Amino acid sequence: MRDALWLYSNSAGLGHNTGDAHPENTRRLMTLRAMFESDYPELTHIDRVDALLPLDWLKTVHAPELIDTLSTTKTAQIDGDTILSPGSWLAALEAASIAAQASRDVINGRTNAAFCALRPPGHHAEYARAMGFCLLNNAVIAALKALENEECDKVAIIDWDAHHGNGTEDLVRRRKTDDIHYLSTHEWPLFPGTGGPDAPDHPMITNRVLSSCSGSESFRAVFEKEILPVIEHHAPDILVISAGFDAHRDDPLATLTWDEEDYAWATQMLKVLGKPMIFVLEGGYDLFALENSVTAVIDTLIT
Repeated sequence: MRDALWLYSNSAGLGHNTGDAHPENTRRLMTLRAMFESDYPELTHIDRVDALLPLDWLKTVHAPELIDTLSTTKTAQIDGDTILSPGSWLAALEAASIAAQASRDVINGRTNAAFCALRPPGHHAEYARAMGFCLLNNAVIAALKALENEECDKVAIIDWDAHHGNGTEDLVRRRKTDDIHYLSTHEWPLFPGTGGPDAPDHPMITNRVLSSCSGSESFRAVFEKEILPVIEHHAPDILVISAGFDAHRDDPLATLTWDEEDYAWATQMLKVLGKPMIFVLEGGYDLFALENSVTAVIDTLIT
């Protein structure tokens, strides 16, 4: 019998030092790990990976030059938002490896769903570029690992982060197959400035923009009427959710004004599809809102 939910986190993520003033700092992961242990002791919690992903495999996902740079650079300011510290590569490699392991666990029937509290996040990481707090694209890596299983032919990546996942879109656009469909709801205009109304069409990309302060009603209408039907038409074998929580009304980096009940609602809408699910943490920078929103997701998955 499958468990309802397993929790995952990467202990090496605490060694990715972006500085206390950086929005994506160690306190995010510390908060969620503490919450897992205090509030959900009955759930399986995995915080170490069986095996790290080989660099040669990662070079089939990202540009070999990017993997070489990330794996050998100890300290760097990649851009105004994205930092490499001596512990960053191990953190990114472990995060990607745990996302891959969660994918295998779900596909192999050990659990119905996985929630992965990982850092650094991943959905801004493009084929050849780390950016936007992100080094490796954890959601795409989870999807590709799922597709290695003969029982999985199609994956849907659903991204409800307030910011568009330009990295995930870039990686999906480069594929010549229809096995991964990327669906995103995101605030527009907002960093990184992609996924807007004028973005070029692609059969495996669905972008739906939301305006500032549009709130719950707008999100729920778009999700129910425009995102869910596309997922059902694509008929995926597994869902990978880029679970950003920066659309919350208290988040400092976006202005969509959702609350934790919206994340519970969206999770329930996906749950009724009856597909195995992997949630991979992306944004969410107010610690109180982050903890409450993740709790809403977990409670929905286990009830």
